[in-house]
Amino acid sequence: MLHDSTLVQAYLHDTIAPNDSEPDASYSLHVRDRTNETRLTDDSLTSTEQKLATGCIVWWALHMYKAAAPSIGLAMTRKEDTTHDDSVMEMFAVDDVPFQATVKSIEQFVQDTSDEKVQFVQATSLEVFHGMTTTASLAGHLTNAIHISPFDVLNGDKRNRWFLPTDTLVEVTQQCDFTAPVNVVSTNLHEAAIVATALALAGHTSVSLCSFELTEDVLTQLPSHLTSGMFVPSTVNLANDDGTFDVSTDNEEFPIADDNAKEEILKAYSEANNGAGADDNDKDDIVIEPEQYHEDFFTMPSPLSKEKFLEIAGVIHKYASLVLAPYGILCTNPNPNIAKTTMLESKLKCGPILQEVVETISDLIYDDFNVNESTMAMSSQKWLNDTRNAACANQMQEINQLPQTLINAPVFVELGTIDESQAVPIVKNIQESVAKALHDRVPWALEPVPLPSFSETPKSVADLTWYPAVVYQLGYKFNKTFSHTKQSSLQTKAKIQAVFQGVKEALNKHKTDLNAVQLQAIVDSLPEDDRKIIEQISMDTFTSHHIVNDDVFVDDEMTDDAQRAFNAKLREGDLASRRQDDSGAIRSYTEAMNCVPLYHAVIVDALTKRAKSYFKLKKFEEAQADCTLALKISPFCLEAYACQGDLAESNREYEKALQNHVLAFILGGSRVIEQAEVIERVSKFVGREQAKDIWSAMIKRHDLPSKWLIDSYFNSFQRDADSGISIRGLTKKEVVDVHDDFEQYFLRAIDHKRNQRYHEAQQHFEALSKYIQENPEVGELKNCVVALNLHATFLYITGDVATALDVINVALTLDPTHVNSVVKKAGFLCELGEFEEAEECFNEAANIDENSSDLYLHRGQMELIMGDYPSAVTSLRRSLTRCDTLAVTHISYGMALYKAGSIYQSLDVFKTALEQFPTSHEVRLFYGDVLSDRADYGQAMMHLKKAFEFSPQCPLPWLNAGRIFVATNDGNHAISHFEQALQVDARCSAAHLDLAQVYFAQGKVDKAFAHFDLATETCRFLPEVEDACACRCVATMQLQATTILGVELRHMLKTKK
Repeated sequence: MLHDSTLVQAYLHDTIAPNDSEPDASYSLHVRDRTNETRLTDDSLTSTEQKLATGCIVWWALHMYKAAAPSIGLAMTRKEDTTHDDSVMEMFAVDDVPFQATVKSIEQFVQDTSDEKVQFVQATSLEVFHGMTTTASLAGHLTNAIHISPFDVLNGDKRNRWFLPTDTLVEVTQQCDFTAPVNVVSTNLHEAAIVATALALAGHTSVSLCSFELTEDVLTQLPSHLTSGMFVPSTVNLANDDGTFDVSTDNEEFPIADDNAKEEILKAYSEANNGAGADDNDKDDIVIEPEQYHEDFFTMPSPLSKEKFLEIAGVIHKYASLVLAPYGILCTNPNPNIAKTTMLESKLKCGPILQEVVETISDLIYDDFNVNESTMAMSSQKWLNDTRNAACANQMQEINQLPQTLINAPVFVELGTIDESQAVPIVKNIQESVAKALHDRVPWALEPVPLPSFSETPKSVADLTWYPAVVYQLGYKFNKTFSHTKQSSLQTKAKIQAVFQGVKEALNKHKTDLNAVQLQAIVDSLPEDDRKIIEQISMDTFTSHHIVNDDVFVDDEMTDDAQRAFNAKLREGDLASRRQDDSGAIRSYTEAMNCVPLYHAVIVDALTKRAKSYFKLKKFEEAQADCTLALKISPFCLEAYACQGDLAESNREYEKALQNHVLAFILGGSRVIEQAEVIERVSKFVGREQAKDIWSAMIKRHDLPSKWLIDSYFNSFQRDADSGISIRGLTKKEVVDVHDDFEQYFLRAIDHKRNQRYHEAQQHFEALSKYIQENPEVGELKNCVVALNLHATFLYITGDVATALDVINVALTLDPTHVNSVVKKAGFLCELGEFEEAEECFNEAANIDENSSDLYLHRGQMELIMGDYPSAVTSLRRSLTRCDTLAVTHISYGMALYKAGSIYQSLDVFKTALEQFPTSHEVRLFYGDVLSDRADYGQAMMHLKKAFEFSPQCPLPWLNAGRIFVATNDGNHAISHFEQALQVDARCSAAHLDLAQVYFAQGKVDKAFAHFDLATETCRFLPEVEDACACRCVATMQLQATTILGVELRHMLKTKK
């Protein structure tokens, strides 16, 4: 039925004929289940679930081909007790939902893999998805696939399996973006149909069910970067009980190794054991202590032992939990009309306070243990990634889950031998020690906020004269005072440090290692009188030394009923928004405002959500009005600033958009990756506008850059313009002037270029180009084209791209079929940002010679720049199959795979490149870049050091090493590496840019902007100028944010250990 529309349409016509008497009649597809099977395992569908899945497939087909008319729901009936014929029947049903049901063939699926907007859901069990099965025909998952198990969207009843309620389905499928199309695929079509139907019921309006199943044959038709994570379990060797592998064979024809082969293997084994022929990487590790690694460049500290790593992580967990609770963020809200509300629940919406607490406490703990972030980063890589130690992973998971653990305490808590009678004294001492530490270190934090009396019962919203939403719409100025205070980043850190010191002193006094989870478990088991004492202590500390008490707000008018009604309407709006019913979402958000008192702080959530819905409907004035009101109520509302940024961007007011996005990013603790990506995108528009004037005014000096950079460009061509030209006819006589002997002068220029005498080559090709343009009939046509081509190349290398484009056009006028000139022209256009024209050039080159490896290499590099990673993978794979002798092809292919998400395949490509090009500094450089992005800093630094040794004139190893130290929050050591990069190449714009950003993060603003200026002055290409302008603009916006918000909130790098 999924493939035959005539069958479905005939069924619809015969079964659901138009009924004039009931034009609005609705129907349900009714499935009867007569099986008596119950679920035993979670690795395959039972007959009951097969029936449901079959119903889903038919329901899907009906929705694909039905006309505008009747709504068709889905229903199933089952006997309550299958052992009795007269058992009562049970019915489960869902109404029809508005969505676009489509089916994708394998060809359409492959086409969608190049579209970044399309999501892929793999509907399999967790065991199959992660390859933890030996019985499945195929295991693993497609690259970047979202996992949703069919068993997760059904209820837990072993007999009566049916879909979960809509609200629960939304939560289960929340990893999907409901605004983007999604393809559902599986190794079993029935499993895919269940998940696709669940997504539709959850409110997703653009779901496609893949009509094929993932099999070995299908995998061969999919792009390789998608399938690297899938395998056939039956072909995998499994370990025996003792951990060994059986590699024997039952095949009698299996060749038996002869004596010579045995001797060779034994010799190689002995050499390996004795260290003979070992690579540099196999040398014994040198232990580098945390305080020693600053003494040298390209050096990281040694990782800690597992025991030491666990000890430090355990201490961080203990103190972070106690700073967060019970006298930090987890203070009980004193409003008696609201149950189970803590400051943590509100603070998690306003900023990533957990990260602030963990980072601040970690720094203090590191000092106690005499370690630093670089040491901990190396240790994390070793114990969490390389060895995947379970104990270390569990400890880090406990830290990351602290908020959830503190709000919802675990059922079982291991306490050890602790005397319950000590609970009250410990709590009192914590309170006293924290109060004293705050008084001594941050007395400004002890300004209590007066609490309401709670003497009157709050009025219900129904008693109000006006609906709140009407008041907001009319702009009525309600007499409401707002708390507009915000602590700076340094104030928050100082308060966290003070609370930490107070907690530490209290624990040391009692000589206990209790964490907050254990302490709370003890408190919950105390007699009622003791619990009341502790509750009073918690109440007393609510407004006085709350560690993040900016905008502490206790409203005596809010009730549980109002809060529940408000949240329910918000969820309705969110659901409507996910199914792209923005008008319905606006109605729900408006109704939410009517559920709580006028100008209550929580309406900011409804206002910002409604503003986003208005924005989607292009009602920009209404969206701006909601943002303005939200910021009046809560001046530090990051969602409102983010929405204002989108509004400004839609009007092409890029500087205004950037300022708003920077404000939103800062208010989010400078940690929201999605917001950072938006800033990067918008800043490029700002940088592009500012760079035009700077670039046009820059004097093109035509000075050649460092030799390594020129080599790098020429090495990116398998066949450069001069390939095939013989210089055997070159005489020893030096021709001084091109007018004397054109051919000899031309051959001399080629000889200079091939022998890397680039200054002489540049001068010769410039003279040749000028002579050819003045004397069009001179010399052979082929030689004239090559001379013009290479003159354009040197102009491009010096940064004069516009002139280079003019000269290459002259060359193409002489010979439009010269592939190298067409490819280089495309590259020049890319440098100017003219990607559409560049694409036309690449298509033209493909028409001339579709087997050119250079064509696909440079096209793939353009696609990398544009962010079209699947296309880049395809182009670079084509280049590699045509020529695998260029290191840059392997590097670009590896980077494209990594960007496309095929991480392990990318690493394999780099390892192969290392074997094929063991002395290439570029392979080491980019491999190190990939490893550092994966936080494998030790291996990355080793390759960067090798890159420096192979090419001392290249500043990039210094830059990448410095960036590693920026990632580990070691600003000063990063600066020393950036300065070394400038020693190697004084005109390295990227080094100035990196220095500027580190100095800015350290608060050294004058130094930072001096290097921003130098970065712009030393740029060679327009994109470099654009980057420098964009970075400077973002820094300026951060400074302005302090003025706008009235408080310093920037994340600061350390200036010392």
